[in-house]
Order: sequence, then C-alpha cells, then structure tokens
Amino acid sequence: MHEFRFQSVIPVNASFAYDWHTREGAFERLTPPWTQVDVERRQGTIEAGEVDFRFRIGPFHVRWRAEHYGGKPGVEFRDRLVAGPMAFWEHVHRFVPLGSREFRMEDEVRYRAFVRPAVLDDAVDRLFLRREMARMFRYRHRVLAHDLVRHQELSTTPLRFLVTGATGLVGSTLCAFLSAGGHRVIRATRRETNATGEVLWTPSTGEIKLDPEQPIDVVVHLAGANVGERRWTADRKAEIRASRVMTTAKLAERVAQWKVLPKAFIVASAIGFYGNRGDELLDEDSSAGEGFLASVCREWEAASRPPEEAGIRVVRLRIGVVLSPRGGALRRLLWPFWLGLGGRTGTGRQYLSWITPDDLAAVILFCAVKDDLRGPVNAVSPHPVTNATFAQALAQALGRPALLPFPASAVRWILGEMGEELILSSTRVRPTRLLQSGFRFHFPTVEEALGHVLGTA
Repeated sequence: MHEFRFQSVIPVNASFAYDWHTREGAFERLTPPWTQVDVERRQGTIEAGEVDFRFRIGPFHVRWRAEHYGGKPGVEFRDRLVAGPMAFWEHVHRFVPLGSREFRMEDEVRYRAFVRPAVLDDAVDRLFLRREMARMFRYRHRVLAHDLVRHQELSTTPLRFLVTGATGLVGSTLCAFLSAGGHRVIRATRRETNATGEVLWTPSTGEIKLDPEQPIDVVVHLAGANVGERRWTADRKAEIRASRVMTTAKLAERVAQWKVLPKAFIVASAIGFYGNRGDELLDEDSSAGEGFLASVCREWEAASRPPEEAGIRVVRLRIGVVLSPRGGALRRLLWPFWLGLGGRTGTGRQYLSWITPDDLAAVILFCAVKDDLRGPVNAVSPHPVTNATFAQALAQALGRPALLPFPASAVRWILGEMGEELILSSTRVRPTRLLQSGFRFHFPTVEEALGHVLGTA
C-alpha cells in the first residue's frame, strides 16, 4: 500500500476551516483548474455520506464514487473509494489546532492503482501518481489558505447574492467561493428550473422570478457573449453588443424597480474600455479609448445607471485577462507552448493586464462589502506585463522554450479586427481604487499566478 502525506499551517481557527469544508462549493474550490470535474450526486454530510463525480483523463471521462465515513466534527473527516479507476483509495482530512488563530491542515492518503502486478502498481505510483498528488495538494492548500483568509478578512453577516453568468469561467469560480464562505448564492439561469439555488432569468426583458420574501443583498451581473470566441463579423459584433449592453440595460431597469432594493449592483465591464494605449499607465480616472471594444464598454457601463439613480451602490468592474487553463486566452495558448511552439506575438511590447480567478472572486466580494467602493474599479493585478514577458513566464512555467514569435501580420490575417484589439493592442492598467481601499492580491505577479493555476509552483 502506498502512502502520501501533505500538510501546511493556515492562520485561521481550525473550526472555522472545518465549517468551510462542510458547505456547498468547497469541493469545487479544491478541484484544480487543469482537471475537469463534474459532481453528479451528493448525499449526506462529510461525516457520513456519498459523492459521485466524473473527471477527465485526456480524452476519457472516468467516474468516481466516494463514501464519507467515521467523521469527527471539527476534528477530521474521511473518504474512501467505493467505485472508480483505482484498486484502493482512503483519504483522511485532519484539522489540528495550533492555538486559537491557526491550525495545521493534514491530508493523509493510502492508495493503490493496481492490486497486481505489484511492479506495474509501483511504476505508476513512481512515474505519475505521486507527482500528480503533490501537484494537486499544493494547489488545494493554497486555495484553502486563500479562501479562509479572505473570508476571515471580509467577515460579515452572510449575504444573498444573485449571479448572472454563473456557469462561466468567472461565475462558476465566484459562486463556489461565495457558497463555501457561507453566503447564499442564487444563480440566474435562462432555462426553466426547479433546482435549488436557481431562478429563471429572461435577458430580453430583465425579468427574474425571485421570491419576494427573500430579498437580494448583492446583484453580480457577469453574463455576456465571449468576445474572443470567434472572428468579428458584423453579425458577431452586433451579438456581442446586444449581449453586453441590452441585457445589462434590461436587468438594471428591473433591479431599480424592485420593492426591496439590493445594497449593491456589481456589473462586469472590461479593460477594453481604455483601448490601445501603448505603455501609458491607466487608472480608473483615465479616459475611454477608441475601437469596437471601447465603444461597447462605454455603452455597457452606461446601461448600468438605473440602479445608481435609484440609490443603489453600483460598481463597474473593468476586468482584465483572466488566467485559467479552464478557458479564455490561457487555455488557447497551453498546447502551442507545451509543444515548444510558443513565443511573443507581434513586437511583444504590447501590455497585458491580467488577474487570477481566485483574486477576481475575492475582488467581487471585497466590492460587495466595502461601502465606499463605487463606479469604475479596475480588476487587474498591480503588475501588468508585456506580451514578451508573459510568453517567457508561460514557457518557463511549462518547462519549455519561447523561441517562435507569431507575426502581427498573421494575427491580422487570421483574426482581423478581433486580433488587432484583443491580441495586438496594449493596455497597461493599474488597480488604483482596490489598492487604495486596502485590497491585497494573493497572486500579484504573473510568475506566481501561472505557477498556481497550472500547478507548477
């Protein structure tokens, strides 16, 4: 039988950490972004229950059923494999108090990939499993520390959040982060649903079927067409504008008419607001730029005025490039860079302003509870980098060279206007209002960010 142990000290109370694990969203938060996992069934508690999930290994989907047993509330919980791809798996999650303000998280796993032949089991453990487990548990402990410290810092009465775009890259991370932190999350969905925590939303009218007896504290509007999904034809540009501007306008109008108004309306915008500005350092007081994205962002932000006029605090998040292997720009770059075919794009001097999903989820909660934050807020790391620097950092994280530049002419030929604005333009943005309000980034440099989301640090 193989054994694996991982532990770290986290500066919060042990019972606070144990409670976090009991909530919806905790499992999703601890799932690494390079692994696609879908929970299919939950039953019982982490002291005595079951969970079925499906995960992907290469092109294959594998099912895993785990049983929780023998848990001791506040002290430890256990899970063991009931059905799945391994011969044996037993995992103990232990919470060891180190005084009232910190604890030691201990993970102990006993496992076997195969019963026989032993030589194959040992080879799989040595060449793959042990390395991947170390990678996974480093990630899990970083996320656990990040989330627990965030929620301790932003401790407040649990809030009721309504989130649109909840299944997207940002929305799914946010919902799990908030739920595990003890907040109530209502997901606005475009289909009829009886699922707990979901309500029907009609984007064309802004109508949401909410329970009037349970008012919403914070609305977070993240829905909208992916601007980088495909080439910008005239029809695609109209679709992008409508999905961002029209849906925001309709939702904002409805929210402003609610009998019980929310405390805050947080709407996603983008750093595309600033346009192509070279190496100019931009903050929230900088003027709008030129181009399609800049014009969409101006209209998008203007569409969120009705709640403001009704007395609701409105925050307009100008979000940078979100770094995650689950989607967006980083996902598209991974295979070329992993194959050693990556490098700078164009001159490489254009600036990239970015943020990790973990820090972005924390930014949204920070904006929800900080009453002095309103208007535009740049949701980006304090350290933007040039395209060439980003290419080198990504290649280094993957252990590959970055020797093959991609010409600007090829970007323009393949992607047209979209490539010009999304890839070749330069937007060097600073999160001035967040920093002035005391927000602290857990992943402030691109090296730390890539090492975290790719599991290489």
